Amino acid sequence: MLNISTANPLSNFLINYDYLVHDYKGFVLTDFISFFYHILINLFVSFFIFLITYLIGKKVKALFFKSTDYDIFIEIAIGYLIIVGGITIIGFFSAFYDYVLSIYFIFIILVAFYPFSFRIRAIQNIFTSFKKDLIDFKLNKSLFILLFLFVILAFLRLQLPEIREDQYHTDLPVRYLKEHTIMLFAKDPLVAIPAPQLGEMYYLIPIFFGLKEVTRYIHFFFYILVILLLYSFSKKQKISLPVLTPLLFASAPEIIRETSSQYIDFQWIYFLLLSTFLLIKNKFIKINFLFLSGVMFGAMLTTRLWTVAFLPAPIIYISIVQRRKKARLLIKYVFIFLGGVFITSFLWYLRAFILKGNPLSPFLLNENLLGYPSAVSTIHDYIGFHYGFLNSYFNVFGPLLYLSIIFFLLDFRQNLSRLKKIPFYIFFIIFFILNSLIVFFGPFVYSFGRYLLALYTLLVIILSFGIKNIFYKNTVLRFIFITTGFAVFSYFFINTILILPYSIGLADKNRYLTRILIRDNSSYYDFDRKFDRFISKDDFVATYGIFGFYYADFSYADINNLLDKKNMSTEILKSKRASKLLIKGGNIEWFCDKIGLADCNSSNYSLVSTYSAHPSYYLYNIK
Repeated sequence: MLNISTANPLSNFLINYDYLVHDYKGFVLTDFISFFYHILINLFVSFFIFLITYLIGKKVKALFFKSTDYDIFIEIAIGYLIIVGGITIIGFFSAFYDYVLSIYFIFIILVAFYPFSFRIRAIQNIFTSFKKDLIDFKLNKSLFILLFLFVILAFLRLQLPEIREDQYHTDLPVRYLKEHTIMLFAKDPLVAIPAPQLGEMYYLIPIFFGLKEVTRYIHFFFYILVILLLYSFSKKQKISLPVLTPLLFASAPEIIRETSSQYIDFQWIYFLLLSTFLLIKNKFIKINFLFLSGVMFGAMLTTRLWTVAFLPAPIIYISIVQRRKKARLLIKYVFIFLGGVFITSFLWYLRAFILKGNPLSPFLLNENLLGYPSAVSTIHDYIGFHYGFLNSYFNVFGPLLYLSIIFFLLDFRQNLSRLKKIPFYIFFIIFFILNSLIVFFGPFVYSFGRYLLALYTLLVIILSFGIKNIFYKNTVLRFIFITTGFAVFSYFFINTILILPYSIGLADKNRYLTRILIRDNSSYYDFDRKFDRFISKDDFVATYGIFGFYYADFSYADINNLLDKKNMSTEILKSKRASKLLIKGGNIEWFCDKIGLADCNSSNYSLVSTYSAHPSYYLYNIK
């Protein structure tokens, strides 16, 4: 299989190369030109969306908040919340019609750019601000070059075919646009994941214009923002090597894998960092920063439901730092923070309450799905020692982090004394203890290494305080660190280059996707070109056992969104305009027996195509 793994690098290289040789098609000029054309279009559109976001945020921030240490980052975040909030309200009132959204986007653009001369100055300020930070390049060239290489690697990986799971990040906006509303609750095996959906609403913008690939570029831009934010914070905290913080972040294997996807993890990490940095800005808490910190924390919760488990961390931090204040004032601080959280997220939790009677739905949701194992939750699903999660640490934390831990411990006392001078270390200890309890004892079962990214991102800040003496005093250890960094980069770079021909058109992309996604076909359906030629854009395909067609350009829905136990017949499928049925796991007889479908006979279905694998796939016409 052509994939990137951290195990047995030499074997992985040879396997990747062998597959590439067999899949090689040859150079086609039109494919090559098309590849670069789409890169330029995706870059331009995603940059324009972020520019509008920044300009809107700059105007709103100027009205309500004074200058902060992170103005540009906060302005982008506020603009993001304003634009996405508007889209959410439109969807909440079931008004996702072309003319409504078009008017809304035109209005946002006009507001952002008026007056034009002022907007030019605002854009210039962005480049001026970041240009000042690059002065450190002369002092730490090797580290800056290494960071730059990892960013280039991330951009190259952005060009690879999408093979990650959870393609509902784009599926849901597509469905909302077709049905003109967000007041829908998806019923399929991923039902417990996509709520709430602040990030998906931002993705709806390019999807509305038919540019699904831009969603991945948006995710990449947030990756860049996180790197710049980490660097900005490190400089303000006077870390001697501020570039080290974003370097440790960018070099983690899980971060490298994330950059090729249309996930929303960089979005919620960005909001967590902003919330944390605003909260610890002053020893004596200022009300406006406290409220704004709550707004950013609420944005994180509205992007990922399970991050609600982190909510005690800022509350405990406020209670510890302000412990000498009167109880009434302390309670006031907590409620101001929670007020910011509520303002950002209440609409999504109201949506969940209207749809399911539970504002935290799908948490503790009991959902019976046709043909799938029962989704009824028990207490054991949420509380218990999750020892299997220990393996995820090795998927997230890279070699540079483990070296940094060693370097930190070599000068532990001095590093600890330096850390005690900044409020951040208090927040980190609270977050570390809370995160450890969540991961190993509940209340959520974490099964992916990327759920550790919040802890990892905060940890790299702590460790960056402990590398100063190593780089300035010990040439051997500095050489080991930099060499290890280049080795990590080289490994992922070579694997990326071996996969890149599938995107350029030099190698057969269908073979690659079939080979990679046959195990879990989230994001693909046309295995070995068995199905695409039989499905038109006008078809509406009922699916079973399959979800997440990132590459599909036809309409589809899981069988659970079309049938229920009271209406189990082929006629119901036809009344829902379903013209084809795509099954994973067995043929039509197997499927009908699995879900208990009535009137299931050859007169109602005709076999169109199959793909023999484990499990097998079948495509039928519904007569």
